[in-house]
Amino acid sequence: MAIKLYISGVEYNFTDSFLIREQSGASASSQIDVSPIGDALPPVSWQSVVMEEDGAPFFYGIIQSVDTPEFVSKYNWLIYPITVLSGESIFNNRLVSESFNGKYTHEIVDYLFDNYLAEENLTKGTISQFQRYYEKYTASRLTLADVLTELGDAVGAVARVSEDKVFSFTSREEFPLVDTPDTVARIKKSETGQTLRTVQYVSGANTETSLQEKSTYWVAEQTEQLVPYQVSELKACTINAVEVGFGLKGVDESDATKTFLWKYGENVIIVNPNATTKPAAGDLVAFQYMGFYSVEIAEENESLKNEIAALSGLSGKIEAVEIDTSITNYTDGKNKAFDLLSQSDEREETISCTCEDLFASALLNVWHMDFPEIFISGDYVVVERSITVKYDKKHISVKLKNKGFYSRYGTVLNKNDKKINNLSIRVDDVIIKRSSVHERITFTDTYKVVGYGNAVYCTDGSSLFDTMIYGAEPYVTEGY
Repeated sequence: MAIKLYISGVEYNFTDSFLIREQSGASASSQIDVSPIGDALPPVSWQSVVMEEDGAPFFYGIIQSVDTPEFVSKYNWLIYPITVLSGESIFNNRLVSESFNGKYTHEIVDYLFDNYLAEENLTKGTISQFQRYYEKYTASRLTLADVLTELGDAVGAVARVSEDKVFSFTSREEFPLVDTPDTVARIKKSETGQTLRTVQYVSGANTETSLQEKSTYWVAEQTEQLVPYQVSELKACTINAVEVGFGLKGVDESDATKTFLWKYGENVIIVNPNATTKPAAGDLVAFQYMGFYSVEIAEENESLKNEIAALSGLSGKIEAVEIDTSITNYTDGKNKAFDLLSQSDEREETISCTCEDLFASALLNVWHMDFPEIFISGDYVVVERSITVKYDKKHISVKLKNKGFYSRYGTVLNKNDKKINNLSIRVDDVIIKRSSVHERITFTDTYKVVGYGNAVYCTDGSSLFDTMIYGAEPYVTEGY
């Protein structure tokens, strides 16, 4: 066994006193004491750390902080205690502002890798295929870690950065099956039924209507029109059978060609006060739109309910509700309730043990354990490990589970509370993306922007940006 440590590609010595911790689905913190070799400089934060055994990497992370030695004489050893975050900490460095329409989970994850993680010098590994489909998924200034966690929770997948800097987003079916190490010892199993559910409600689901039409004769001083359903999409607006423009509330107020404004989830369509064309008293105004209404779905696991009833002498009902506003039809809601019951139909088992194999104990590896004498039999996934080395003797503490493959320390989960899922499915959020380029582009239209205080006005009256702050002095910008 030859373990070596490299910081930004340069080898450093390390003491026997270190602790490496890794957790599936979350960034973990490790403490290592290192010392420079030869002319190597002291480590600094944000350097990369790689540890290898016989040339094969088994750990990758980023330095979070460095302490200096406590100098008491000139003969001190230059030993620097460093705190290292595992590779998943990269997910916390990036903010995502994207809107996706009509995408499957794996298509969204694939885009996130290409546009966020590829430039972090990660390699794309396995991205499992999923059936979860999003009509609209919006992430507005969320960390990449939050987005990947949310997407993974919905399909039972885990995002990971491996020891050789490979990104993966995989489901249980694609976790690698490895041989259980021969050195497994100190085996212990704990079992809990807290995660069992026999009745699952899905609330917040919406079913879309067929194409709706609402017509009315406009009255004096009228500025808005109530429609029977919440609007998911406005299709057409007419005044006396003549089509007029429409746009989004909060976005298109300054566009004089947009007569009416709407917003997803509201059942009120308003007149744009800045529009050139407006309905007058007595005009016949008609709207065509797609609407939606809320439904609640209930699904029951009859066999598990009867089993628990026989064991406990109770009803056997263990109820849970999940609010999921992304569901747009009854069938999807029923399937979601069934999937949730399927994920909660067996007791959660946790195996703790020790071993000496750095590679078999890698996160998300699957061990088949068969110890009938201690009532342990089945496949278990590595979700956590701690590595220490004392006098060239490896000691690895491993935690494995049969389900629930996330280890999120610092998060309190009360699994008996109402659970609200998919909070980032905000279909009414608007994501405007801008990029700076070094290319000079010439176009035929010209404009002059004159700004006062915290407002910017275009001379043609087409745009108003209230959020741009330039100070009290007026300024002029020429465009070409």
